[in-house]
Amino acid sequence: MSGERFPMRVVARMTGLAPDTIRAWERRYDAVVPERSAGNTRRYTADDVRRLTFLKDLVDNGHAISGIAHLDEAGLLALREGGSPAAASAQAMDGLVVDDDAPSVMLHEPASTAEALSFDGIREAYLNAVTRLDTRRASEILLRVATLLDARDTVFRIIVPVMQEVGTRWSHAELGVAQEHLVSAQLRGLVSSLLRLSPSDRGARRVLMTTPAGHRHEFGILAAALLAAGRGVETVYLGPDLPDEELEWSMRLSKSDILVLSIVKDMGVEERQRLAGVLEQIHASARVWIGLPEGHPFVRDTPFARHFHDFESIDYAFANWGV
Repeated sequence: MSGERFPMRVVARMTGLAPDTIRAWERRYDAVVPERSAGNTRRYTADDVRRLTFLKDLVDNGHAISGIAHLDEAGLLALREGGSPAAASAQAMDGLVVDDDAPSVMLHEPASTAEALSFDGIREAYLNAVTRLDTRRASEILLRVATLLDARDTVFRIIVPVMQEVGTRWSHAELGVAQEHLVSAQLRGLVSSLLRLSPSDRGARRVLMTTPAGHRHEFGILAAALLAAGRGVETVYLGPDLPDEELEWSMRLSKSDILVLSIVKDMGVEERQRLAGVLEQIHASARVWIGLPEGHPFVRDTPFARHFHDFESIDYAFANWGV
């Protein structure tokens, strides 16, 4: 029996989970990693079925999937037998000390009660490592947290506050360009890991993400890419500073459904008009989404585009795309 492999329809009947739910748990939380047949069809082992059954039972009893999907079988059994989420997740987080001079910080509660967690301590520990250019320590904290939180909590509770604090400290000369580059590089690595570990189904929605020529600040588009990955959106992330003439070509080549641009800095009239013309051509065959500060004049130049002024709005758009 241990060598048998089950197709999705059989697993759905065995676990009582809808196929869409199983796929969502795979994409967003890496709850199980099924094998693939020669025809790229999912095939589940008996252990996969057992794990999905445990997860369903716990979710039915009030646990958030985002808070338990990372647990191993021992942790799931502990919860199933009446143990606390804190005890189960403490096992998963064993050894993570976010600051050498501070007590261990355990991520043990589902997102619905995450206010009880010391996210401030985690962010401060990460920023302390960044300040020292301790790349190994900073990467360890960031990747471990991202493993235990879903993409949305990672962005809103860790990444966005870190980005804001980096900007504040840079403006006060407490951080330099080197630290900002380090954070950008690590966030790029995190996006790449999430996209690699959460492959979309064949035929999934696809977005191309970048910033226009001369716009080198990529924190915003990185956060948007993390949110897209968490929603199961296939993401083509090209980084910042893409020349205007490459935008339309990249959209055609990647066969993307939506172009997502991040714009932070001010733009002259000539620059705005030139870019708006390129985007209007793209709009003839694809959607154009633009993240930019509220009141930015480029909104008036691009009435055909959809504009976003905060991460909550674009996350909602990814979640409800096509609904």
